[in-house]
Amino acid sequence: MRTLDVTTSSLSRKRTPTVILSYHEKCREWANMIGQPSNLLLDARELDARELSKRIVDVLDDKIETPLLSLEDAQELAMKNWSSLSVPW
Repeated sequence: MRTLDVTTSSLSRKRTPTVILSYHEKCREWANMIGQPSNLLLDARELDARELSKRIVDVLDDKIETPLLSLEDAQELAMKNWSSLSVPW
């Protein structure tokens, strides 16, 4: 069984490792915007379970690159998608 110590792993850093399952062009575009390493962008239509498992293990073992954009900057960029909406909160 694999355990994860988030205090020492890449999950606790400013840049969060992410495996993106691209199901639409917007996923690939987002990956490009945040500087996602290409080996962590998997096409959902041609998904290979072994490849996905390997990428997840790589994330857990801290053997992957993280997106170039920090989590905070990516969140700010994502929120711009909603900036034209009038919301009550």
